[in-house]
Amino acid sequence: MSSRNSAYVLGAFLILLISLVSVATGLVIMNFMQDDEEPASYTVEGKYLEGSAYYEVSGTGTYKELNESDLSRIYEYTFDVSYVDDSGKVHNETIKSTLIISSETKMPVESLFVYEGEASINGTEVSIWKSLDNADGESRFYCSEGKALQIEVDTGSFDITAVID
Repeated sequence: MSSRNSAYVLGAFLILLISLVSVATGLVIMNFMQDDEEPASYTVEGKYLEGSAYYEVSGTGTYKELNESDLSRIYEYTFDVSYVDDSGKVHNETIKSTLIISSETKMPVESLFVYEGEASINGTEVSIWKSLDNADGESRFYCSEGKALQIEVDTGSFDITAVID
């Protein structure tokens, strides 16, 4: 009887061990599948033009990755800004802009963006790219290693600069 009980205990132990290994493996796989890098946040400043008057604008921004392929990554930037008019009324607006980065070069896709030169932002060398799609206004991206460190958007009414936090 004791060898039979030992077999049951050994069997139960093996089942428990297999279960623990399965759970641990699942947790490791889930950890690798999650994107550890949180989207960057941006501080936004600028102005809103209304006729001959202009108002100071401030706000925040972030981005989301719309897709990733072997060829490119598409990022949609959303900037939530506000300003106070002469009557004291607070106005809230959302401004969007899109950046498409080549997976190969880690720079904006040259057929959609115009290269405008180099600059330095807080000691980091960046390349400046202007979007050819001006449907939502004119956008300039200051990029380094596939990331926009600064974005300027001019919609005609809003003229904002978003700087990565």
